[in-house]
Amino acid sequence: MNIREKIESSPSLRIAYSSLMIAFTFISTIVISIYIPATRGFFNIGEFGVYIAALTGGPIVGLIAGGFGSALADIFLGYEYYAPITLIVKGLEGLIVGYLASKLVRIRFNRWMGITASLAVAALAITIGSAYYIGEAEVTILNISYVISLSTIIWLVVGIVMLSVTFYSTMKKPSMTAYIVAMFIGGTEMILGYFTAQYIIFGAAAFVELFYNLFQVIIGMALAITVISYIEEAIQ
Repeated sequence: MNIREKIESSPSLRIAYSSLMIAFTFISTIVISIYIPATRGFFNIGEFGVYIAALTGGPIVGLIAGGFGSALADIFLGYEYYAPITLIVKGLEGLIVGYLASKLVRIRFNRWMGITASLAVAALAITIGSAYYIGEAEVTILNISYVISLSTIIWLVVGIVMLSVTFYSTMKKPSMTAYIVAMFIGGTEMILGYFTAQYIIFGAAAFVELFYNLFQVIIGMALAITVISYIEEAIQ
């Protein structure tokens, strides 16, 4: 029995774990952010919290933590007008990831699928990072801001690291490919959900956010698959 099955089998444990994951998602969203003034690119690692909650706690925990943890972060960061949208969009994202992960993990993914998924994650990170996250960047960690310079070389290194981590995880345990697929589908819901809301409010300007949100999904996936692989290895 893995950690998700243990939590889903106990209502009291699910409630306690949901509270813990709300806090974890909240913290992962506010702890660090990167903003590129030249391209207006922005991302945080909030998706990492949503995915960890969903993959370890299941769809209900993913729904609760993804929705409430992320919405509370919006309020804390001064984007309270986004909180109702976030509650729905991120809640559904967590629900989808948790549900699909529990179903897809039963499918036998071969190693070539894992290789393909790993290459796709790395390629997207390098492509989007090099296009939208280049130049002077404002990095905020716990409300303390730093200025750094990002270049294509940095994103190439990041992509190689992502490729190494995801490749190792999927080769060692092919079922990790199921998690990558689940996160990508859930992330797609997040991207389209925010796009729909922003298009209604801001019109065509919403198209700009598509790549920024996709990049946030990719970063969250890479971090989550790294942590999940260690968690599942530790509890076996």
